[in-house]
Amino acid sequence: EEKNYNALKLSGVHILRNRKWQGWENITDLDGLRWVDKRTERTPLIIQTEQGPKAVLIMHNPKPRIMPIAANEKAAFKIKLAISGHLIEEIKPIRETELIQRAEKLIENEIRQTFEEGVKKKADILNLYESLYRKNPKAFHRLVKGGELPLSNDTLQSIEVKVNIEHAGKKRIGAENTDS
Repeated sequence: EEKNYNALKLSGVHILRNRKWQGWENITDLDGLRWVDKRTERTPLIIQTEQGPKAVLIMHNPKPRIMPIAANEKAAFKIKLAISGHLIEEIKPIRETELIQRAEKLIENEIRQTFEEGVKKKADILNLYESLYRKNPKAFHRLVKGGELPLSNDTLQSIEVKVNIEHAGKKRIGAENTDS
């Protein structure tokens, strides 16, 4: 007998700044958050190509470093991320180097897209300014006037992602599937 159960599913978030509503963001636009949140324990990553899905990775315990740069009247940020994972499914053969390159590019794109969605809403979704506040509070207070966080697409200068594939179970990455 199959049992149905109710579960909560997050569909998005309301964005508040200084206790004022800034807008709504769909959960699909927030994929980049999982990579900069140190509390992320495990998260899937589907590697796609033009021909469709190639592999599924489980990534775990991201180690993000957000480096603030306070210059003149503007703040900028660099993100460095190291993350490990393992291959749980290889749908089509893919070389390990290509798998790593595609994973790094996909993660970088998710982070950048989430940041750019925040810029549209004038919201620091990735919480970059917290790093400036913690590392250089004087610069933070000088740059953040009237509670306004100066954000533009070039505020996020660079994203550097380093992916390490720890293991692929019994499979060799890139080997032809012979168990059909």
